Amino acid sequence: MRTRRMRPGVVAALAGVLLSGFSLGLAGTSQPASAGSDHERWSDSSGCTDIVVLGARGSGQDDEDSDKTHLGLGPEVHGFYDGLVEALKPKGLTTSYLPLDYPAVPKTSWLYGNPLTGTPNIWDSVEIGRKNAPARVESIHQKCPDARIVLAGYSQGAWALKEGAAHIRSADRNSIAALVLLADPVFDPGGGGRILGNPEPGRGGIAGRYTPPGISRVPPTTSVSGEIWFAKVTTTTALCRRPR
Repeated sequence: MRTRRMRPGVVAALAGVLLSGFSLGLAGTSQPASAGSDHERWSDSSGCTDIVVLGARGSGQDDEDSDKTHLGLGPEVHGFYDGLVEALKPKGLTTSYLPLDYPAVPKTSWLYGNPLTGTPNIWDSVEIGRKNAPARVESIHQKCPDARIVLAGYSQGAWALKEGAAHIRSADRNSIAALVLLADPVFDPGGGGRILGNPEPGRGGIAGRYTPPGISRVPPTTSVSGEIWFAKVTTTTALCRRPR
């Protein structure tokens, strides 16, 4: 998979662009759901925040036990999360995060996995993320019914969340504020939505083209770097393209 790694600062800037293009539905909130740290991890025992970012790291990136610096989100999603936190602060909105629990297998395991360590291949890894994402959304929504959930993934994590978005329960779908995908391996140039950046016309993702069903979309416009679908679910994508 050919990817162009985006600097965390660049990804953080996307948060401001995202906020300028859609409403989280909380602009009129007079009091945040809870106060707390800018890096508050959501859990069943934590308080509720206005926004919860369910983040999925990319291929080979460390989980939260091994990567305290990036909170188990990976540098790209962590950069987006930090940017979103800063953009929401002036609105008096609080934000927390939750890393998606899935293998995020490295490139060396993409095709065959590693039977000696029990590491799955990339398709099985994505499938684990696909199954876990709707379950995490359900848990967040049941505990914090007023919170808005942002799904944000990079590379393999973008693929897993994009697949998972199609399986979110109808009872939970209104809680989704945005689906933000960076370096989407299943980028669909004809999938609708808002295009951020200048992807080559007609060039899809390295793993195919996939648009989650049941998602409302608007015609694309061009701005910065990726793809965004506006409506209940919104998407940002950047550069994991099929080679010529």
